[in-house]
Amino acid sequence: MGNMKEAPRKENRCAFLLGVLVSVAEVGTAAVPTPYPLEEWAAPAAISSVEVSPDGKHLALFRITARDGDPILEVYDAGDLATAREKNPFRMNADPMELVGFDWVTDTHILFGARQQVRDRIEGFNRGTYEFKFGLLNIKDKKVSTFGAPGRVDVINVLPKQPNKVLLEVEAPGPA
Repeated sequence: MGNMKEAPRKENRCAFLLGVLVSVAEVGTAAVPTPYPLEEWAAPAAISSVEVSPDGKHLALFRITARDGDPILEVYDAGDLATAREKNPFRMNADPMELVGFDWVTDTHILFGARQQVRDRIEGFNRGTYEFKFGLLNIKDKKVSTFGAPGRVDVINVLPKQPNKVLLEVEAPGPA
């Protein structure tokens, strides 16, 4: 009688093990998703640096439209973002330079920076391979005025009581 009770138990164990093996085999043959290529992980964001103008009427952003493309500054009417793309926003690039940053300084003016590689190797102390240029974009008149600076330029304050004045910080160049 002891053997009769053991036989069903062995059959149950065999059926259980067979079920586990079939399950493992099915998992092993399931489609494995293809990992993203390294280039996709390293690609810059298609949209970045989104900022609203001080009066809230405009939205500016950088957009990269091609894998190896440079950023384009786009300015939209913030009052109607639902149809903003169809209305052709104001677009500006810095060809042959590359736009690297921008800040709203008034309701209608954007301070922007651009860079261009001019050397293949560093020459002298603290002299990189890029040269920089800065500009002021008037989105109302769609005019740009540019100026050079010895280093990076940052907006410190937009001086709300003096709307035509902006306090900037300019990085001084290192010793030559």
